[in-house]
Amino acid sequence: LVAPAVPMLNPRMRIDTELNLVVLEFRDDAGEVRQSLPSPQEIDAYRLTMRETEAAQPNPALDVTR
Repeated sequence: LVAPAVPMLNPRMRIDTELNLVVLEFRDDAGEVRQSLPSPQEIDAYRLTMRETEAAQPNPALDVTR
């Protein structure tokens, strides 16, 4: 008995939980990602901006002005 093949969804949505961002991935016949929205470069820019923003936030545990 052979299980039926599961069709590949195209495009496929995934959630980047670190960024709280939905990524739309377009795949080729082999299942490889050929294009994504946002692009990998844009996702990297979001991550960099998030890290820089977090680094700029004051850490209350280190606040010596109190």
